[in-house]
Amino acid sequence: MNPDALQILLVGNYPADRQESMQRFADVFLRGLPPIGVKVELIRPEIVWNRRAGSPGIAKWLGYADKYLAFPKRLRRHIAASRPDVVHVCDHSNSMYLRNAPAGRRLITCHDLLAVRSALGEIPQNPTRFTGRKLQTWIQSALAGADLVVADSHATGMDVARLIALPPSRLSVVHVGLNHPYRRRSDPEIAAALERNGLQRPYLFHVGGNQWYKNRPGVLRIVAGALATMAAKPRLVMAGKAPTPELRSLGNRLGLGVHWIEDCDNDTLECLYSGASMLVFPSLLEGFGWPIAEAMSCGTPVLTSRRASMTEVGGDLAYYVDPADERGASAILASALDDPDLPRRAVAGPEWVRQFSPSRMLEQYVALYRRLAPAAPRNG
Repeated sequence: MNPDALQILLVGNYPADRQESMQRFADVFLRGLPPIGVKVELIRPEIVWNRRAGSPGIAKWLGYADKYLAFPKRLRRHIAASRPDVVHVCDHSNSMYLRNAPAGRRLITCHDLLAVRSALGEIPQNPTRFTGRKLQTWIQSALAGADLVVADSHATGMDVARLIALPPSRLSVVHVGLNHPYRRRSDPEIAAALERNGLQRPYLFHVGGNQWYKNRPGVLRIVAGALATMAAKPRLVMAGKAPTPELRSLGNRLGLGVHWIEDCDNDTLECLYSGASMLVFPSLLEGFGWPIAEAMSCGTPVLTSRRASMTEVGGDLAYYVDPADERGASAILASALDDPDLPRRAVAGPEWVRQFSPSRMLEQYVALYRRLAPAAPRNG
């Protein structure tokens, strides 16, 4: 590699927080930048004090010590020694680390401002405690110290422009790239994966965790309402984090017989997307909405919410519902499954989501790195 190549320092997330999506985001840069001639390394907080934790409550506060007391000193030393051209904080929730990087070299990715908005009282269904409000206020104010904020979507960019005092020249939008090359799997591969998981077609599919905005209870009620009007009754398969007891109970009361799959790997997920009749994804809010693009990559039709940023990702190919109108959403789901245009939308999906490729994302980020690099001479 050219010794004068652009040098980027990624600041990643604390391992004990188990934010897998943020780790996958950083991994895209670690894998993808060196082949295009950019030097890159990752630094992140280490688990030090938290090793002594004896309870979840104590672990939370010892984790804060690892993240906010120990790590900034280490980060400053590392930056002084390595002198990267740009310090890229990969997650806006770590915006407080920006102050440790020299002015002119500070770039941060903002995936969404849902927690900040909740702390401000803009999202009543997600109340925030006192300490949470203080943390989100810190995150919000620290974001203003970035030389460049990169939002995952235009919807998130609008939130940044509204809530962070940044001039337009310091805000860019780069759609996040898929962290795995999802593709349509063959029928034998799908059949084998379904057999391993005790499934058979037809089924509806949902991917997500138990966060309030993923609207898992709404998924259950919308699907139950649709099935009540349909002669054929595909099963509902929900992949992601283990369901809460309340969620499992709701599925049982609705008579759905939900098949839960916890934390499946990419190979299984690809096959499950490919075999599904439809991805049902009526989230309340999303910073981007990876499952929409993942399903479309696999040639699977999508039903999602007519809300930003899901409309950015789904384009003209997704079926849209109002998640607050569950009866109406059920009717649209039942109608979509019988829509003559369904096959066309499914076939067009992989071409549409090419715009969310990791290579395109990396090219756009490198252009932004180069915007900052002239202001950050390596010997300065």
